[in-house]
Amino acid sequence: TTYTRIVNSAIKILLLKTLPALLLIWANLLLSTWADEPSPADPDGSGNYFPGVDVEAEKKKRFDTKRRVCGQKGWENCNARSDDQLNLMIIGDSMAADIQNIAWDIYGDEANYIFSDLGGCAPHDNLGPLLSARHPKTEECLALNRDRYAKDFYQGVDAIFLSVMYGSYNASYLADYVQYINGLGIDRVVVLGNYLVLGTDLPQILAGKTESEARSVIESEITKSFPHNKELKSNSEELGFFYIDLKRELCQPECMLFFDDKIPFTWDRFHLSREAATYLARQLDERIKSYVSGEPRKPGASAPDPDS
Repeated sequence: TTYTRIVNSAIKILLLKTLPALLLIWANLLLSTWADEPSPADPDGSGNYFPGVDVEAEKKKRFDTKRRVCGQKGWENCNARSDDQLNLMIIGDSMAADIQNIAWDIYGDEANYIFSDLGGCAPHDNLGPLLSARHPKTEECLALNRDRYAKDFYQGVDAIFLSVMYGSYNASYLADYVQYINGLGIDRVVVLGNYLVLGTDLPQILAGKTESEARSVIESEITKSFPHNKELKSNSEELGFFYIDLKRELCQPECMLFFDDKIPFTWDRFHLSREAATYLARQLDERIKSYVSGEPRKPGASAPDPDS
């Protein structure tokens, strides 16, 4: 009919006029979908390189060793000595948790652990001038260091495992402390060096990045690498302590940035992740046991060679 022909013509005209616009809208939607498609490192499209991971919980895993040990012994007896186990004293600032974890992964329940650790509180007989004015526990730190320089504090201790952040606290301060405890008759000292120091927390650095971008982005944020490493190695040879050189252990030649199942070396800017500590313990197990239980290394002797 005439009416039907008019309606059909109107529909054709409308389609011809609106089809280009509809196609443009569809194309834009398709491109937008492709652009927002999650990368392999970001499967939920959230911008989080570690989707489904509780980063704060991962950070806290560093302290599981001390919580386990002191929980079993009772917190009031946390630093009690044992008569039938190796007594290992853990000393350091916030980095001490890393050497705690290495020691635990090597010795487990075979050893007894004693703790002298506090954030921002490295061993020094006059630390006051080095402490930040913003340090939240200045008096506690000064008291802790008075203990560290009291002979009775080391009664029953078989070996010391030590880790601090190097910067204003330098290798010569560490050497002075090692000489002091050597003078007390403690000749088994294991010292953990520093690794890579970032300018920003690693999860923030990798937010929205792909796996192929990860290394270059992380490397661009490194502000320090192995601080005081050369001096610490030299001091270890001179004083006979066992030095864990992280450049040697983790960079062959590229530095390891991820460990078991893509776990990063740190969840913040420099403290080692729990998995990084476990990796190091596997690498160092026999060498550290040999050093701690064997004859003390004489000053001037070389550290055990991992390739020998």
